[in-house]
Amino acid sequence: MAGLAPRRRHKAELVPRNLAQSFRQEFGDLMERFFGDNRLLERYWKGGFEPSLDLWETEGEVIVTAEVPGMSPQDIDIKITGDLLTITGEKKEEKKEEGHNVRWAERSFGSFSRSVTLPYKIKTDMAEARYKDGILTLKLPKSEPGKANSVKIHVK
Repeated sequence: MAGLAPRRRHKAELVPRNLAQSFRQEFGDLMERFFGDNRLLERYWKGGFEPSLDLWETEGEVIVTAEVPGMSPQDIDIKITGDLLTITGEKKEEKKEEGHNVRWAERSFGSFSRSVTLPYKIKTDMAEARYKDGILTLKLPKSEPGKANSVKIHVK
């Protein structure tokens, strides 16, 4: 248990390039001491992109929202197979102008895939997807129990 306690650092070690970097280092050190392997943590800190999802329901439909800022509808694919909703896409990195040095970069880029099990069967032929101001909104009408099918939903 003593190995979990943070070690004291010398004053010279306390000067971080920035506060976020200092936090990442401290947290990474703690996870490595606790779990012995921080490969998952490294993937997270290196800037993978995974949109946040919200899911709720009304009497007649399931509504899903996803934060996908900086993307266009053409970059997003939505598929429903049975009761599994899968949203995939790619957030592309902007090109840097020649002669400019990056001083700070926190935005994440890359491919993502999020899947969530829906609480109801969906009328896939009536499903809607809209994208506005970085938020993808899916309106998925509830269906009577029936056979599973697969359909791709186009974003407007």
